[in-house]
Amino acid sequence: MLTNIMCLNYQEIGHYFADHGCQMLIVDKRVSFDGNPSSFNSSYICGNNFLPRDLIFTHIKNNNALDNFKPSKMFLAHRKGERLK
Repeated sequence: MLTNIMCLNYQEIGHYFADHGCQMLIVDKRVSFDGNPSSFNSSYICGNNFLPRDLIFTHIKNNNALDNFKPSKMFLAHRKGERLK
């Protein structure tokens, strides 16, 4: 499982990680998902043994916003009104 930090708002996710452990990837920029700068931090939580260490702070080259925007397959499908297969 790989999810953003907002998942911690859900009690079921907290129970899952309490029982199974977790790791965290924290990036140094607010990553964009639609080409506009995000207003929130883009950290990710995942199940154990997904990352090489339990806590990783990492630098990313750009935040995928404005001139650096590269849309994901999910973003493009959503824009077309389609679903990913």
